[in-house]
Amino acid sequence: MAFFDTPAKFAGLKREGREAGIRNCLWIFPTVPDICGELRALRDGYHKPYWIDSVSVLDETCFAFASADVMSGLAANPNVCGALFAGHGVKGSCARALPHARIMPMISPKPSEDETILFGIILDGLAANTTRTRVNIGFSSLRAGIVMDPDLPDSGLPAAVDGLIAWLEKNGACVPRSERDSPESALKLAATGAQIIISTAAEHNAIPCPAPVMRISPEDVAETQEKTLEGLIERFFLTLSAR
Repeated sequence: MAFFDTPAKFAGLKREGREAGIRNCLWIFPTVPDICGELRALRDGYHKPYWIDSVSVLDETCFAFASADVMSGLAANPNVCGALFAGHGVKGSCARALPHARIMPMISPKPSEDETILFGIILDGLAANTTRTRVNIGFSSLRAGIVMDPDLPDSGLPAAVDGLIAWLEKNGACVPRSERDSPESALKLAATGAQIIISTAAEHNAIPCPAPVMRISPEDVAETQEKTLEGLIERFFLTLSAR
């Protein structure tokens, strides 16, 4: 296939002071865990602009292992065009170093009308200040995180992932790896700036993460290594471009 030899590019959204993103996402970070439900209710009532791909809330499970550094890294992920830190607490202090982040005071157990209005105003302001135009960008600006269990059975899957990694690195992408196959690993890779995660675990698709997850399973292994790589590269580009 032609894309084996052609320098790879992706349609990216340029960020000032950061690498380009592949999504325009708004992220809401509770600085205390007991307001996650209230923030989800506010999120569900918010009407996002058409150029925003998603609005997500860091959930209670992720909050438990997201240190202040991890939370700051997630907010700085290139796919996050705007971050809102809600509530009081140490984890909210990292917002001050991010130009695309805002802080909202403590949310009431039942958000008031004023809080609901303020929530929408802040998100609208973050959305308005983000780029909407995608441009072709080389893979040297791409970080693709790999989450793979080192104890996978010999099903051809490790070799398939190795082939994809080699192709990504040949095209200039940075490919950080984690040998712990867990949702926590995926989030921590996203906190290092990975715009996309390649994983061998199905459950990663169920957790909120700034980086979209491409899952690889034994079903992706074809009769030849070349056909396997061809299929994985095609799926990789589809994951990059999906909205």
